[in-house]
This record gives sequence, C-alpha cells and structure tokens, in this order.
Amino acid sequence: MNSIMQYIKDSFQLVYLLVFKPISFKRKYEALTEQKNTIGTRFKYTVQALAQALPAMLIMVGIVGWLYPYFTAKSFNWFGAAFGVAVFVAYGMAVGVFVRVAYGVAVFVAYGMAFGVAGGVAYGLAYGLARGVLVGVAFGLAGGVLVGVSSILVGVAFGVLVGVAFGLAGGVAGGVLGGMSSVLGILRYYFWLPELFWLGLLDIRQIFLGTPPSLTLLPFYYDELIILPLPFLEKWLIQNYDRSPNQTLKTLDYLTNSTNQQKLAAKARISIVVESLSRVQNFSQLTTIHQQFTWLPNPLPAEFDSSITELLEISQDARAAETATSVYRTVELLNRPIQRLSDLQKTLAFNKSRHRLSLGQTSQRWLSFLTTAQDNYRQQVSSAAEIPQAYVAGNSLSPNDAQERFKGRQDIFQQIERISLSPSPPVLLLYGGRRTGKTSSLKYLPQKVDSSLVPLLVDLQGTALSEQMSSFAQTFADQIITFARNNHRLNIPSPSPESLNRDPFPTLLKWFKEIENLKPHKRFLLCLDEFERLSEVINATNNKAPLNFFRSVMQNNQRWILLFSGSHTLDELEPYWNDALINAQSLRMTYLHRNEAIDLIRHPIQEFPDIYSDATVKRILHWTNCQPYLIQLLGTVLVDELNKRPEPLSQRPTPEYIDQIIPKVRDRGINYFRELWKSTITEEQREILSQFMSEGHLENVPKRQIKTLIEDKEILIKTNEHYAFQVPLTETYFRQQVE
Repeated sequence: MNSIMQYIKDSFQLVYLLVFKPISFKRKYEALTEQKNTIGTRFKYTVQALAQALPAMLIMVGIVGWLYPYFTAKSFNWFGAAFGVAVFVAYGMAVGVFVRVAYGVAVFVAYGMAFGVAGGVAYGLAYGLARGVLVGVAFGLAGGVLVGVSSILVGVAFGVLVGVAFGLAGGVAGGVLGGMSSVLGILRYYFWLPELFWLGLLDIRQIFLGTPPSLTLLPFYYDELIILPLPFLEKWLIQNYDRSPNQTLKTLDYLTNSTNQQKLAAKARISIVVESLSRVQNFSQLTTIHQQFTWLPNPLPAEFDSSITELLEISQDARAAETATSVYRTVELLNRPIQRLSDLQKTLAFNKSRHRLSLGQTSQRWLSFLTTAQDNYRQQVSSAAEIPQAYVAGNSLSPNDAQERFKGRQDIFQQIERISLSPSPPVLLLYGGRRTGKTSSLKYLPQKVDSSLVPLLVDLQGTALSEQMSSFAQTFADQIITFARNNHRLNIPSPSPESLNRDPFPTLLKWFKEIENLKPHKRFLLCLDEFERLSEVINATNNKAPLNFFRSVMQNNQRWILLFSGSHTLDELEPYWNDALINAQSLRMTYLHRNEAIDLIRHPIQEFPDIYSDATVKRILHWTNCQPYLIQLLGTVLVDELNKRPEPLSQRPTPEYIDQIIPKVRDRGINYFRELWKSTITEEQREILSQFMSEGHLENVPKRQIKTLIEDKEILIKTNEHYAFQVPLTETYFRQQVE
C-alpha cells in the first residue's frame, strides 16, 4: 500500500514539474542522461517519465470527466447553466494545459531518441499549444451541442421554438467559451489568479510588518512559466538587495535562466543600481560604490542607460584621485570626474529613461560631494608647505588628467595637420625612441589640429592580445568608438558583432563608410600607435588580413588618412611592411627643444613654485639632454627628496644636489634604462658601445652601425670628430652594465 501511495505521489510530483517547472524538469532529465548520453538511455528515461506521469494525468482528467456529466444531466435552470459555463472553463483548462502536457510527453517518446529532451519539450509544448486551442474549441462546440440537446428536452415544457433558440444560443456561446477557455489555458490564467492573490497577501503582510517578504516565497520559485504580469516584484527585489544582496542576485539569476521573466530581471538589475547610486551620502561612499557592482556584465548591455555607466566610471575616477601619490595630484585628478558630472547633467536633459529624474538628482548630489572634497584637499595643499608633486614619470600623458604638463611638439602637430589636409595626403610614419612622447602627442592631437580633421587613436598593443581576427576587429572598433566619444563628443554606432565574427574586415570597411556619413565634411586621421605589435598578430595567425585591410583603407577611402606610430624604422621591420609603408612620409619624434625643456622643468603646472636657479636648470638639461621622460623622472625624484627636508619651499636645489640624486634617478627609472640596453639596441651595438666606453674611440666600427647609433637610436653624438653619449644619465647606466 505504501509503495502504491509513493508511486501516486511521485506521479503527481512529475506532473507538477511538467506543468509548472518544465525548465527544471529538463535539467533534471539532462542530469540523469549526462553520464550515459546514448539513444537507449534517453529512450529509457523518456518511457519512465511517460509511465510515471500518465496515472496522475488520468486521475485529473477522470475527475473532470466525472463532474461534467453529473452537473449537465440536471434539469435546466440558471444555476445549472452558470455551472455549465464553469465546467466548460474547467474543461478548457484541462485541454489547454493537461492535454498539452500529455502531447508533450507523447512527443518525448516520438522524438526523444532523435532530439533528446530539449527538442521533445520544445516540440511538445508548441504542438500542445496549437492542439490545446483546437481541442478546446472542439470540446466547447461539443459542449454547446449538449447544452443545445438539453435545451430541446426542456423545450418540451417551454416550447419547441424556445428550445431551439436556447440550443442555438448555447451552441454558439459554448463554442466561444470553449475557445476562450483554451486561450486562457495557454496563458495559464487559472494559475495566475491564485498567484496574484498570493502576492496581494504578501503585500498586506509587508504593510503591517514593514519588511519585504522573503524572495523564496515568490510564485516564480513554484511556477516557472508565469506569463501574465505580477505586481510588486521589482520593488521587493530592490528592497531585499539591501538586506541580502547574495540572495537577491541568486533570485535574479534564477529569473533570467529558469523562467520567462528575463525582462523583469533586467529591469530589476537596473533599478537596483540606480537606487544604490542615489543612496550615496558622502565622498568616501562615492569612491567605493562602483566596487559593489562587480556582478554586472562587462561591457554593460544596451538595456543599461549610458548615464548609469557614466556614474560608475565617475566613481572609479574619484577612487583613483583619492589614492593618488600626493594631495596635489588628488586635487588635479578630481577635475576629471567633476567635469564628467557637469557634462552628464547636460545630457540628462535629453534622457528619456524612467530613471532620468533619479539620475539627475544623484549627479547633482555627487557633484556637491566632489567639489567639497576638492576644496578640502586644496586647503591641505596650501597648509602643508610642500612642493607639489607635479611631474609625471610613467605612462603617457593624457589631456584628461595631465592637462598643461604636455610641452612642445608644435612642429609635429603642424606637419601632421598640413599633410593630412593636403589634396592627396600620403601615409604618415611617426617614429622615435621609447618614451619620447609619441603616444602623448597622439592623445593631445585633437586639441592641436584644425577641427576639420578628426584624429582617432588605436593602441595596437592592446589589439595584439587577440589571436582571433574577429576579436582583433572588435577591440579595434571599440577603441575608435571610445576615443571618438571622449575626445570629439562623437557617438559612433558599433558594428554588428555577428558581422564582425563572420567577416571582420569587410565589415570594418563598411563601418568606416558609416562613420564618414556622420561627419560628411571632415577627414579622419586613423592613428595606429605601437604599429609594430601588429606583426605579432600576423606572425601568430599567419594571416596578413589586417595589413590588407589598412592597404584597402589607404586606396579606397579618400577621407581617411593613416598614421603609423612606433619606435622602429622601415629597415627594422619584416619585409611585408614594405607594401604598406614604402611611400610613407616620415616624421621624427626626438627630444624637446631647449626652451620647451626649460618650460617643463620650471613650470610643469601653472602654480608650480619658483625653486630653480638658472645653474640648476642648466644642470638638469645636462643630465637629460631635453629627453622629456627623463626630465619628468628627475623632477619626480627631486621633489620627493626636497619634501623630506624641513621647510622645502625655503631651499633651492643646487647643481651639486642634482648630481647627488642621479643614482636615485637611475634606480627609479631602471625599467626604461634596462629596455634601452637590452631591447632597443642589438647585441652587436652593445658590443660597440662597450668598446667605446672602455677604449674611448670607434675605430674599425662599420659606419652603418655608427650612423644607426647616432641617428636612429639617438645614443651617440659626434662633435668635432669626437663621439660622446647624447644623454649622460643614460651613459651612467650603460657604464654600470659594462662594469
């Protein structure tokens, strides 16, 4: 007896899974067959599922079949007619749901061997939906006929004409009701009503208790196929996120992966982020709020308002400013998020999202937090009596944070502008040694050239990380889009990911035409920084498609000009570069002019104090020979050392003091010097330099090598038939390596 009851219980549980949780049922089925994923195994479990579900379905259909004739056999009255309509609805529910499931299970048997459970469920449900409507209408019509017959029998008492009239009316009404009941069955209206009632009870509970209900009580955990909308859910998800973020995120994942509520889950995620951003109360919270949303996808999907993305990035900028190397740098770096918030408030006026008002209030509050924090840091700077650390020795300079620290290069900018705007501009090759300012110049280029020229910068060092051409093309496009948005306020639509994956470079060529249409009267200067890294992609994939793409741009897109930037000359590149660069016009990036270097030393920023004598400036120029990175490096070390002394602003560094800190400068810039010694110059050139440092001459050295060390590598210089190192600071490191 117990085994029979257990069997019946298991049968009803299986029917429950089929009707209410088919996605979970599918996963359970796949888990059973995962170990033995064969046709025989799938057929075995399909038959078992059918055998287990049939008894419960027969019992349910039997109950409906038993009730139907009992009530329809009564003499006609209004209560009987109303109950007959209810029976039609109930029967339509059975047809629209249970019969649909029965056909779905039958399809498991018919198609499970060929397609597995996924195909069976999909086909069974699709066929069941259509069958549910058709059979529901048929049974409705049949029921109508029965009502019509009963009406005729009653007509013996009330008259033949009245009976016929009731019969016809009942037939039509029964048919309509049967069809409607099937549609309602497909929409699962009969389950939705009690679920809606349950949510109402939960909301009443919240009113009295003041806390949202547990997410495990939501109907979605018991019914995965809810189609019609349910109120309160988004509100409860937002409220529960504060109390239990992990449980809320699990619920959102469940809604996304196991129900029909993907749109609800996406809206709830957006609302959670917006609500959390609006609750920031001070500068400290502002700098960390972005860290709470590591669960967001990267990049954010299109459903996310771009203003949300902007606020998260502003939080990151504020965090970077707060952790800067000095208080003065914090003041400077806060300018960027403050400016971004000001721009965001202007764009929110045209925002049409439902969160526009909340985002506007949030941005206004954040702007107040940032400006207040910046004022407080400024007071710390003025009261500290320290020399501001205004030199930047490291990554390339960017207009967003380095501002006026970038000096000179006006001659380079003028040449690029003149050549690019000429009637038939050639390809440009900007080359020079490491850390001479090539990348910084390209970042500042949009501010330095005529507005009819639109520079777009791509760092090929980043794209070289991609081993697939589709990934290379996607990264390439993303960098163009980002640079255009940040530097030109130009919103370029993304190319289709599917097209990039299928046919990347023809897609990019078509996309370039779309970019041209955005600015019909402008030329586009495509700046390819670290272009030598493209060789890594070509060599790794044995595919020259990227070079062919750039060659096609040169030949067929008259409004696009290509600028290749790197540290190698054409002679040092692989032979396949000849076709792309053979007619390129070269622009040499060398050291700063003397007056530009002096300006960088004395005025790295506008408010920098006057701490240098002419003799000290001359000594810095001697050690660096106007190399911009080395000036920044020496200045960084100098300011750090001066600030360790009491009252640093009252003491001027002497030339002798500059000589004393040279070993520390060399140690701080060890990576630059090591790369110069081991990578920039060849082994043969290192031997030549070793001979020169030990013997003091370059006798019997090929003139070609001497020319390379002087002109291309900028290591040596010849004056009055004598050779010397161009940069004494570099010489000290080289001699250290030889010794």
